[in-house]
Amino acid sequence: MVFYIFYSRLRVEEDDDRTARLCRRNASLPIARPERPRPRVGGGFVGSVGRSEESNMTTKARAGSERYVGRIVDEVTAWDGIVAQPHRFGGTEFLLGPREVGHVHRVGIVDINFPKRMRDHLVAEGRTGEHHVVPESGWTTLYVETEGDVDRALWLFRLSYLYLALTMKEKSAGRAALAGLDVDAELDELEPNEDLRAMIERVRAR
Repeated sequence: MVFYIFYSRLRVEEDDDRTARLCRRNASLPIARPERPRPRVGGGFVGSVGRSEESNMTTKARAGSERYVGRIVDEVTAWDGIVAQPHRFGGTEFLLGPREVGHVHRVGIVDINFPKRMRDHLVAEGRTGEHHVVPESGWTTLYVETEGDVDRALWLFRLSYLYLALTMKEKSAGRAALAGLDVDAELDELEPNEDLRAMIERVRAR
């Protein structure tokens, strides 16, 4: 069975119009399968879409995927200001105020939106992959199939959470999240590369 995923209302910070056009154009297309799998940090491949299809998963694989997803949901939901709710295409999405930090599907697909330039750096580093439906947007996709993938997913969610909290620092949701964050300690823990850190520092300084 082929999944058809629609993203007609993606919240994209830097390329809203462009992404909306891509979503409408791709709305009726099956999940894209890359011609060449992209190496993932720590082994395996980003872009193994076929293995993410629930109908093709063994009972053991499905149980493992659900366990990994449960760990992610439990962790991210515990962060200050985060509200977890069902995602319209299945799974769980995490909101900070009105903004989506990202979402995870029960078969182990993690989708997170970043500013396009930040997304490009993350993909180039191999920390995540292009989105499986709108690869030219700021959205990213990571397939969670191992314990290490859980850690990588949480790293990406934390980066998105920190960035959104800083962009929303003048709003109640952002202030509430930042009240419990030591931004310098967070950056030291995440250890983003110089370019990513500079992007976050620019938002922080506004």
